[in-house]
Amino acid sequence: VREENTHPFTADGWVFMHNGTLKHFAKARPRFDEEIDPRFRAHLEGDTASERCFALFRTNVGAGRSLEDMARALARVFQSAARICDDDTDGKRSAMNFLVSDGRQLAVTRRDRTLFVGEHEGAVYVASEAVMPGVPWREVPDDALVTIDASLRLSVGRVSDWL
Repeated sequence: VREENTHPFTADGWVFMHNGTLKHFAKARPRFDEEIDPRFRAHLEGDTASERCFALFRTNVGAGRSLEDMARALARVFQSAARICDDDTDGKRSAMNFLVSDGRQLAVTRRDRTLFVGEHEGAVYVASEAVMPGVPWREVPDDALVTIDASLRLSVGRVSDWL
């Protein structure tokens, strides 16, 4: 546990969080780092997979700022992390609940951790657990990507639809 490994990670107007574990990350880290733009790799402070996923998000999103840019870049991180870190030796997958936002809109993935969304009284909620009474929560399916736009329109689809 170190401060530089603590979420959320922030840079260039983005905020990024990860709930989960990338399998075999220590072994796969050099391959993972190769996919990160050197500009972002040079600013890594910690040693977590999560910070590297954020750097890979920044690599993939480039100068894009639309919700579609954000969702596509997050889907690519999801795909890259699975490709690099997962194997079929034990049938288990990396857990990848990623959340990224620019303060106006957000995109969230779910894989092998719980994730819920709810809409209530003009607000939209995203949470790992359905904890607020009175909010009609629904569980997000595995391998899904959730988007919430600046007008609070909620959409739930498959990560693969964004690739």
